[in-house]
Amino acid sequence: MRKKQTQSEIMSEELSKKILHKVLELKKKYKVVINEKILDKIKVSTENDKRAIELYVAKRGNLIPRPAYPSIDNDWVNWE
Repeated sequence: MRKKQTQSEIMSEELSKKILHKVLELKKKYKVVINEKILDKIKVSTENDKRAIELYVAKRGNLIPRPAYPSIDNDWVNWE
């Protein structure tokens, strides 16, 4: 049995659907070419990078400051 969705979850799901349909529509309209060789060269992890900095963002204004991510924008968290 599936739990009842909140209004926020319903709106988030609808937004995700709209974004997906728009992306698919644009992919039909415009030719998309992905250069895999260049894409593989892009560094996406800073795990062993000595020059990398760590950044923490906190949302203020409540009783206790809390992490801004992922709580601010669940659509961004779920984007693939």
